[in-house]
Amino acid sequence: MNRILILGAGRSSGYLIEYLLEWSSQNGFRLDVADRVTEHILPLIKHFPEAGALNCDINDPEQRRAVIRGCT
Repeated sequence: MNRILILGAGRSSGYLIEYLLEWSSQNGFRLDVADRVTEHILPLIKHFPEAGALNCDINDPEQRRAVIRGCT
């Protein structure tokens, strides 16, 4: 399955996440959203089984690399 990874779930990313959730569910993609606080992500993805919330501080290079590696 193809995957899309979004790093950061700040205020401006909500519309992108909603759009990609609809698009990915129709096109067979998995959407993973990584953020330091996964509670921001969970309400957005709760109705989409092909979406996941990943805990990651995107400013930490090691955590960021691990998340990217896990999504390939």
